[in-house]
Amino acid sequence: MKKRTIYEKIGIALAAFFLFYLILGFLIIPYIIKSQAINFAKTHLEKNLTIDSVRFNPLTFELNVNDLTLKEKDLPLIAFHNLSLDFDLLRTIANGYLHFNHFNIIQPKINAIIAQNKTFNLMSLKPKSNPSEVKDNPTTPVELIKLQLDRLAIVDGEVTFEDLSQDVPFHFSLHKLNYTFRDLSTLKNSVASNNFDSTLNDKTNIHLEGGIYLNPLKVYGNFTIKDFYTKDIWNTVKKNYDFDINEDLTLQTKIGFFVDLEKELSIKINDASFALNDVSIKEKTTQNQILALNTFKIENFNLTWPNPTHPINTDLNLYINSGKIAAQAQIDTNKSTLEAECHIETLPLTVLNNILASLSHIQIKTATLDAQANIKMDEKSNIFVNANTQINNIDIQNKNVSIIKAKELALEKIEYNKDNNSLFINGIELISPYAFVQINKKSQLNLSKLAKKQKKSKTKKEKNRSSPLLINVDAVEINHGSMTFEDMTLPIPFKTYSKNLKGKFSKYNSRSTKPSTIKLEGSVGQYGYMKIEGKVSYNNIKDRTDIAVVFNNVAMRDLTSYSGKFIGRKIDDGKLSLNLMYDLKDAQLNAKNNILLEKFKLGEKIESKDAVNLPLDLAIAILEDSNGVIDIKLPITGNLDNPQFSIAPIVWKAFTNLMIKAITAPFSLLGSLFGFGEDEINNVKFSFGNDAITPVQKEPLDKVSQILKEREKLAIELTPTVDAKNDLYALQKVAFKEFIDKKMGKVSDKKYKKVYLEMLENLYETYQLSLKELKKEVTINNEFDANAYLTQLEERVIQKHIIEKTALETLAQNRIKNIQNYLIHTQKVNPKQIVLLKKIEEDSTNENFSVMQLKLKNIKE
Repeated sequence: MKKRTIYEKIGIALAAFFLFYLILGFLIIPYIIKSQAINFAKTHLEKNLTIDSVRFNPLTFELNVNDLTLKEKDLPLIAFHNLSLDFDLLRTIANGYLHFNHFNIIQPKINAIIAQNKTFNLMSLKPKSNPSEVKDNPTTPVELIKLQLDRLAIVDGEVTFEDLSQDVPFHFSLHKLNYTFRDLSTLKNSVASNNFDSTLNDKTNIHLEGGIYLNPLKVYGNFTIKDFYTKDIWNTVKKNYDFDINEDLTLQTKIGFFVDLEKELSIKINDASFALNDVSIKEKTTQNQILALNTFKIENFNLTWPNPTHPINTDLNLYINSGKIAAQAQIDTNKSTLEAECHIETLPLTVLNNILASLSHIQIKTATLDAQANIKMDEKSNIFVNANTQINNIDIQNKNVSIIKAKELALEKIEYNKDNNSLFINGIELISPYAFVQINKKSQLNLSKLAKKQKKSKTKKEKNRSSPLLINVDAVEINHGSMTFEDMTLPIPFKTYSKNLKGKFSKYNSRSTKPSTIKLEGSVGQYGYMKIEGKVSYNNIKDRTDIAVVFNNVAMRDLTSYSGKFIGRKIDDGKLSLNLMYDLKDAQLNAKNNILLEKFKLGEKIESKDAVNLPLDLAIAILEDSNGVIDIKLPITGNLDNPQFSIAPIVWKAFTNLMIKAITAPFSLLGSLFGFGEDEINNVKFSFGNDAITPVQKEPLDKVSQILKEREKLAIELTPTVDAKNDLYALQKVAFKEFIDKKMGKVSDKKYKKVYLEMLENLYETYQLSLKELKKEVTINNEFDANAYLTQLEERVIQKHIIEKTALETLAQNRIKNIQNYLIHTQKVNPKQIVLLKKIEEDSTNENFSVMQLKLKNIKE
């Protein structure tokens, strides 16, 4: 036998070793991994682990684990379809540290459950430790193993979580979970990119993209949530609250972040945003609205937290409906101090309506807040606020009626000091304020009935022993003010309007006894003038008040409502001037009231149960001098602490300001009585060429019928009215259509357009009109506009179309007859209250409708 050479022996040995290596890698190692994993799960975790297959390629150093499932009592805890790990031996040897090409987990699934006994199933995956093996953690930091992983990917994962320990079980699931890292490394200052995408509960999209340093540990990126339905959490926790939120409320958020753990925790939040749309919060029991917002949005939120020894810097933009709040703050957590700057732009105060509804009968129709404020808090929790505030377009309503309005309320340089318990306001300016004051038929003042009665708390409140807040206001100015006063207790309702009010109130101090000076002046009625001057101690009016009230040139005719109630007569003419001086000290009133009447003339009698039975004509003749002047001086004394003392009946309460709207503006007066606007009841609008009673006409007619039923001596005059141009064209258009339909009824669809155009052209020429000129008109830049040509043909032919001469007259008469029939037969109005006029009037004031103006008259008995 031939003896083998040394090289052959080496070759055979190498081949045998390589064969053994292949067997070890392809067969033995996968078997060991699979069996040991199953055994470990059973022995240490007490779980059932199944693995379909394990494959290892000793040549490429790639490991694959397929279809792994870890179960507890037949319930899968963790599973995946494939785990793939690719080790790069050559680069590991070349670089001197571990290098992996990829680590992929395909279709992983995790089922996390908190049981009713509050045990967490995944905590059972922690291996049971042997107490003898437990060692103290070393105090020195552990150096990271050097490695490089080119790609780590979780593909199409799924995570489900259930909390059964809650009264209402909580559940969420993440589907289509994909998480990818690229260039993940423990090398110094090596950054890896990461990208996360998933769907929460099949509706919410979660996205994360950014980077991560492992050495030192730093994380940055952008985190986004779209369409997160808050009901998924709210249904579990709402039992702990006394309110409900709408189920379709969704959250949108985007957060840029940077977290640095190299030395101490450092956090930066960049351009974060949070948005909630259509927010609705209601009381749970009554379902009364607490808060309703179209938009609640925070944008440009920035937060810097370098470390616990430095202040936290933050800024944000908060959007509430159309309003914006921009804030910047610096918070020192060590010193417990705060410095903040806040800017508020057009913040709608209507968001307070639901709170106001629980406390009062008022509603903010419109009002926006603008403000600039600086806020500080020192180590002793003393708060200092310095602000300028402006409220614009104020409209406060009660039962849809404006009671308080203002163009602008400006508060200048507001300073609040919690330490001194003080509030200083440098000045207040009220521009174009308006107040509506009404005494209803029950003699109740509208402004006194705005607050709701609150249920008294059964718990005893502790007395506040601290001193009351010091309020100091330098001055209050009023410009361009106005007021409406209405008294519904009278036989003829009284209503007057004051305008051009302006005034100034001097410094007010809540702890001072020094009186403040006031000055207010303005117009009363059409030509009257009023002025109020004096001194008032706001803290105790009865202690010190000195006021002079002057009314000049007040039209006595405006006082007919009061004269009718108290003296049973109208006032035909006259002027009233008042000079009232009130001196009040220690609740004792000494008043001088000078009343001057010029050319005072009483009119016809008015029935009133409160009227005095006196020969007033004789009294006037005795008091009136040769110049027609009545000068009355009424000194008044009394004690305001006496409940029987009242000034109003003494100082000619029969005379105040009245504008006789029943004469000058009857529809305005009726509108104010019935809650309608003047233009809602003083006319009826018809579409051109139309006489039918449609909902457009029914709206004013229904309101008029309501008035007529309650005012039986009132009649309405209906004047036949047309718009000569537009009504005629509308009638011509209808007649022309009927003519065309008759002529073209048998023309086929294919020929219709051509025949129709030829007919229009023939008609056009029969009216002695030139087609050639018309074509020139619709030819622009040598381009003939066929559509414009057809339109002009139609309009001009229609305008020439001949209709009955009486068509407009018939239209006008049909309109008033149809109104009459509707009021009598549908609304059951007394026929005597409807007067039809014969003379036709033309009205072309409205471009869209033919308007019939309504008139009122009384029914003669």
